[in-house]
Amino acid sequence: MPSPAQTPNVPTSAPFIGAVDGRKKRRVVCGCAISSLVGVVHSACVQLPLPVCAATEALFSPERARSSAVSAARFCENIAKSVTRERSLASALAWLPGIAAAPFPNLVLNFECKDDYVMRSELERELTQIRSGLSQLSKQAIAATQRAVKTLVTGDAEGAKQIRVDDKAIDALRYQVELDSLTAMARQQPVAHDARELLAATLVAVELERCGDYAKGIARAASRIASCIQNLDTFNIAEIDALVRSMLERSVHALLTNDAAEAEHVLRDDAIVDALYGDLLRHIMAMMSRDPRNIEAGLWLLHAAHCLERIGDRATNIAERAIFVATGEQLIRED
Repeated sequence: MPSPAQTPNVPTSAPFIGAVDGRKKRRVVCGCAISSLVGVVHSACVQLPLPVCAATEALFSPERARSSAVSAARFCENIAKSVTRERSLASALAWLPGIAAAPFPNLVLNFECKDDYVMRSELERELTQIRSGLSQLSKQAIAATQRAVKTLVTGDAEGAKQIRVDDKAIDALRYQVELDSLTAMARQQPVAHDARELLAATLVAVELERCGDYAKGIARAASRIASCIQNLDTFNIAEIDALVRSMLERSVHALLTNDAAEAEHVLRDDAIVDALYGDLLRHIMAMMSRDPRNIEAGLWLLHAAHCLERIGDRATNIAERAIFVATGEQLIRED
């Protein structure tokens, strides 16, 4: 393949696909044989510094490209529209020499193509909106957890009911973050770090929404405990609550700031949560053994403790996503 400084010799009389660069408009002319695209791709690369999405090779196979005139035309159009920053048109079409010739009518496709700076600005705006949504979602989940444990410790049944009502706002925000992330992926066709961040946003939104559900479960346990016993000994549940909320806050912060080191600290804290949870289980079992009247309240306290432990697990999941976004490496932990 010729270097960008060279212009290949493509016969002007032969049917071809060419790319003509303008300030804001680019035209793709589809010729009468896909095989002729191979030579003119060099010309397109020289005339038009047009990067292409790295996923193009997987999305548009040679079989699809030669299936019909229309699919071949759409194939070329989508290549030109897939403007990103990290892959060249030449590398994305490196496999084209293996495509067999398949005649199809001449087609001219005109479309508007924004320059890289405008597209990057739009992507940054959408990423900022998604990050803001994740930050707000994490704050709501953390606040709900704190309030739920407080109602458990104080026996505030009315406050527990309000937490279950407020969970609807967390659910709605989760779906909004998912929608914004999917819309950005469809419109901007991100690659590399941007693609990882948008994918992580959809997953983290689910994790945070589940934390809100666990807070609702703690509030439900608080209501049941308040109805059957007064001044229940909650042992170290407040300590577990403080740690898991800290883990959740730090994991989301690590994701939003690309801080892999902070995320690794969150992963290490998970062992502390497990140890505290084990201590609480033994305390509750001993309490129920001493006095059978504590069995119902003890079971609901076990449920609340399990919800807190699961919030800690969700925080570690988010921390793993943060490491993947920051480094591009998938972390596999051994439990």
